[in-house]
Amino acid sequence: QKQEQYLAGNEEVLADNWAQTYLTLANRARGSNNLTEATAYLDTALTFSNDYIPALLEYAEVNAEKGDFEDAEGMISKANDLDSNYAPVMITRANVIHQKALEGITTFDEAIEEQRSLLDKAEMMEEDLAEAANLNRLSRERYHNYGFLKEAIDVSESYVADAPMVSTYLRDRKEDAEAFAKNLRSVLGYSSEVSAFFKALLDQNPQNFGYRLIYADVLTRQARLDEALGVLEEGQRILASADNELPSYTLRIAHINFENGEEEKAEETISDISDSDLGMDEKFLLTELYAKLGQIAEGNEVLDSISEINLPVNNAEYEFVLGKLAEADGDIESAENHYNEALALNPYHLSARAALIQLMNQQDNEDAAATLIEEAEGLPIQLGPDFTRQVN
Repeated sequence: QKQEQYLAGNEEVLADNWAQTYLTLANRARGSNNLTEATAYLDTALTFSNDYIPALLEYAEVNAEKGDFEDAEGMISKANDLDSNYAPVMITRANVIHQKALEGITTFDEAIEEQRSLLDKAEMMEEDLAEAANLNRLSRERYHNYGFLKEAIDVSESYVADAPMVSTYLRDRKEDAEAFAKNLRSVLGYSSEVSAFFKALLDQNPQNFGYRLIYADVLTRQARLDEALGVLEEGQRILASADNELPSYTLRIAHINFENGEEEKAEETISDISDSDLGMDEKFLLTELYAKLGQIAEGNEVLDSISEINLPVNNAEYEFVLGKLAEADGDIESAENHYNEALALNPYHLSARAALIQLMNQQDNEDAAATLIEEAEGLPIQLGPDFTRQVN
């Protein structure tokens, strides 16, 4: 019917369709970090339909990424005037606040407090089941990235408790949320409680390489190194058959080799790795391994290749590996400072806390070590048995 009206001369009837076409192009340009091109596409979208809310909201996010927060707020206000009960308006407001935190205009603690109510409102407003699943992923990842691990787990588990499963897509999104929460529980020291869950996922789909990696990490945190190694090597064999070995697997295998006393094998395992092929998390892993191997210069070189670190959880890991390098280099004072900074950014950082406690004990500073343990016990989620095993 719309096409018939358009052919009859009513061009406005397809205005939103054209606006959506150019919005899709703007999304792609923004995804490639071409904000100038994204802006041009959005200008075109709004010439077709100047009240097309999705285009207004995308424009707000592009403006925020360009640092033009006043225009971003103007676009959001216009969208809100058109429909104040549209969940994406709340999400975009939250994303603009997030961008302000990334720019250092507000602190991450302040930013998450502002976003909390917006994300909660969006959750109540959103009626589309797929969009609700996407919103939950955004919320839990944001809490995690800011170092609010309890909230990240709570948001995930709340979704899992009532998640719709009327389609394969939604069943998978529930599984994603549950895996996210259980992985964070492992990160907090409760690996033994979640091992069976990840083993079951892997048994169902041996070629889910993301879950395989998580399961290996869960086993490693329990010091079940040989089992973890088997999980990783099996995955790497499957990947190798398709000529697609992953450095994230290689690095973990090398770490286990080192922990098993096979230092030369660890070095050999990473000999062909180029840090230019690695993501940020993998560079942290490689740097930590270089610290274990006493290759301080190589570790610093890898860290220097990381262009930008702006989220608290990533900054905490950066400080932790700097601490490992300093400790390996015999600079204990610097190591202490870096571990303390890691804990300031993410008090749940189990490895940084354990490393700092070990340093305190080595210096016979039992009071400081006891304080660090008390702090761990007083966190909203107390660090679990994996932490106790490390410090003892």
